[in-house]
Amino acid sequence: WLLAASVVLGLAAGVAVSWMQPALYSATSTGYVVAGNSATVGDAFAGKNLAAEKAATYLPLVQSRSVAERIAEDMGLASASEVACRLKASNTGVIFHITATASSPELAAELADSAIRATSEEANALETMTVSGENTGYTVVRIVPVELAQTPTRPVSPDWTRNLLISLALGAM
Repeated sequence: WLLAASVVLGLAAGVAVSWMQPALYSATSTGYVVAGNSATVGDAFAGKNLAAEKAATYLPLVQSRSVAERIAEDMGLASASEVACRLKASNTGVIFHITATASSPELAAELADSAIRATSEEANALETMTVSGENTGYTVVRIVPVELAQTPTRPVSPDWTRNLLISLALGAM
């Protein structure tokens, strides 16, 4: 009966931990990095390779202060200080993803959408700059937002299943 009591106590602890964690939702917006215009197959291949390389270099922009300020302005937030820590960026070749995490499904989707727009604007602004800081007004590489975030229907945290399995295992020990 000691084992059963330990398991029940472990499960109770898992429920308590899960219950006390705030619900968090994630939403992802997607952009496509394009480079140049392709008149030939060789140009298309070179453009794709350049775009894929640039996509990887744009990842740190997502958590930059300048992008956070653009997001705060776009969403009417009082401060940009907490925006960057809610964002995560990844890329697969020329496809660029930004995942936002927030306390409500609507806010997660809105934040992801604003982040892809802000990152696109910031990357495009950087690409039009010369070494001396002048704006050329022309870029061969840009991020094009292609898929807005879907409003999530379920939270990503707390993970009740994981928490209960861990607490069950710890209770059985």
